[in-house]
Amino acid sequence: MDSALQLFLDRFGPSSEAESEWLKSFFTFICHHLSPGTCDPAPSAGDQPSPGPSQLSGYQLSVRVLQNIKDKACVSHSLPVSYRLVSVSELLSQQHLACVSNLSWSTNQQREWAKEAELSGAGHRALPRVNLLLIGWLREGRGGEWKLADSSGSVRCELVSPSPLWLDRPVFLPHWNYIPHDASGQQEESGLVELIGAPVLLCAEAELGLAAGGGAEPVGAVVVSKAAGFLKNRVKGQRVSVYGQVESVCPLLVVAGSTFFFFTLKDDTHTLPVLVKDSRLCWAQCVCVGQSVCVTALRVCVLRGWKGNSVLCVTERSQLHTQYTHPDGAQPGTHTPADSAPSPSLLGNNEEVEPEEDPTQSAVMMKHSRVISYQGTVTEVVNEGAGLYVIDRTVGLCVAYQPSARRRLRAGDQVELHHVHFLYRPCADLPPSMLCCCLSSSLRVTTFSRLEGCPPPSHCPGDGVLPWLLLQNSTGPDQYLWVCHLTSQLSKSLVPGLLKQQCVCLLSWKLMETLWRQRGWGQRDIYSEMLDKPHSCPLTQYRVDPALPEYISISDLLQALQSNVWSLKSLLPSKGSGLTRTQINSALSWSCRTLSSDPQTGDSLRPRPLLLVGVLQLPSQTSEFSQTLQLRDATGAVCCVVTETSKEDTGRQTASFNTSWIVHHGNRESPPIRFPFLSTSG
Repeated sequence: MDSALQLFLDRFGPSSEAESEWLKSFFTFICHHLSPGTCDPAPSAGDQPSPGPSQLSGYQLSVRVLQNIKDKACVSHSLPVSYRLVSVSELLSQQHLACVSNLSWSTNQQREWAKEAELSGAGHRALPRVNLLLIGWLREGRGGEWKLADSSGSVRCELVSPSPLWLDRPVFLPHWNYIPHDASGQQEESGLVELIGAPVLLCAEAELGLAAGGGAEPVGAVVVSKAAGFLKNRVKGQRVSVYGQVESVCPLLVVAGSTFFFFTLKDDTHTLPVLVKDSRLCWAQCVCVGQSVCVTALRVCVLRGWKGNSVLCVTERSQLHTQYTHPDGAQPGTHTPADSAPSPSLLGNNEEVEPEEDPTQSAVMMKHSRVISYQGTVTEVVNEGAGLYVIDRTVGLCVAYQPSARRRLRAGDQVELHHVHFLYRPCADLPPSMLCCCLSSSLRVTTFSRLEGCPPPSHCPGDGVLPWLLLQNSTGPDQYLWVCHLTSQLSKSLVPGLLKQQCVCLLSWKLMETLWRQRGWGQRDIYSEMLDKPHSCPLTQYRVDPALPEYISISDLLQALQSNVWSLKSLLPSKGSGLTRTQINSALSWSCRTLSSDPQTGDSLRPRPLLLVGVLQLPSQTSEFSQTLQLRDATGAVCCVVTETSKEDTGRQTASFNTSWIVHHGNRESPPIRFPFLSTSG
């Protein structure tokens, strides 16, 4: 090693003692943490290893890494002694704050980058810069994830548009973000590296191929329309190579312990689903809508549970060629993702304009969603645990109908959505334009956020209770969105004084079921949802109810009553001054004021009934109202009378103490409002 180190020092000729020490530390680090290995890919099962693989010694790796560092550094005439190599284990254990590293930045460039990020970040701070260098081997992790590994350990990686060629190669990362803990909060996911741009491959041979692990140009590849014929005439042992344009990419699913995903290829006349599983799950980050790709060594298999239809499935010999061009120049299509991505300003215009309606009339409408593509920037994380975000400050995004992604979205992420459902006004409490992802939708981050993450608000449950309830019950998007909003409101008024956060989620769901009184979508057919044409899923139809109850806390209720104090004059007829005492008492025996939301300030066209949620209890014995029933939440308490309608005398209200319902009857313009109270004891 001493001779190799001296050879390394002689090659780069340090001009100072500081550079000499830096080179020695650099060389020692490479030899200890980036074990010498092959530049050739790991052979697939059934393949014979290539004879005489080209090995890289510690000296060769050190030279290649340092040459690339000098090429990428903002100052090429000197060594970047302000930077240091960091091992994966040190990064995970010592770096506790989110950060960014970019070798090519000058100080002015970094300041401009941070300023630009913060101006577009709605109050968020830009990621702080660190002078750290990362090298390692890109490996495939569990469930199709990518990892950066060295001899000290491995860290999960997220990539924008990776190539299968990068797997099992030594790489140098000139520009990356590090997020110290995963949003899911799982202990085993202790950190995440986001690769900004392509890594630098340290093997010259790796630049020659585009297949998974290299390989020759595919021979005998056929177009999608011709490959569709193989599905009808299945031949045992037959393998087919297909090229086409990627039409859709479905999310990763785990069913009965098996992980898989689908993507669909198309040409001018046909579409063809491809099932990806096992050792090819890493393709999930490589395949993008609009790409021209070629997939080799596919076999025909029958997909049980999907009407007995056949699909193409990958094998251990399958390879993926991205950005593929057929030798005869034929292209499967000319569509590009941007062609169908409307701007935010067009979303409302694309929806049919609804006529103005009489606020006193109630009309529940069933509407059909539209499937579109969209590109934008995440500007707000509304409720990470419920899968709710805001894009471009005006468009809502719901991802709860998809499996939870390993990487949660962050404010500042630029995203590309395809086959996403566009809903207009599904919930009056959320943005009018909503995008909802189903199992046939693809969501891809095209640019990672430049901003620091912020902890979720305490009123936003982050443990996934609401998506779990959605999975069990398959309710419509209008119901789910209303539950999410109600949960955030109840978390402010009931937690922590009266209920735990998980109980609030269950309470909100119970209230939704009580108020809607309608069955959900039923059990979802995942294969039909991903593959059927025409497409059908729980997001295809949604309900628009202008009279949807609006939650109000007790403190807001008291404030509203105090701002509009009842007076004796307002409760009596215009000639009340001439009434006798008996007539006045009779007029005041049962007086009420109906409160409803203001259609001018709200998003709804009609006054909405108000929903009060709290705990019924008696005050303490020391209170002057010790015999008065109170409705209480964490914001306040109000004295109340629980009433019920007499069955013998229709319409007559009587006070009732032993009841689980409060019923307030208004006039014909306002339907009855019912407030269910659920016991939380035990």
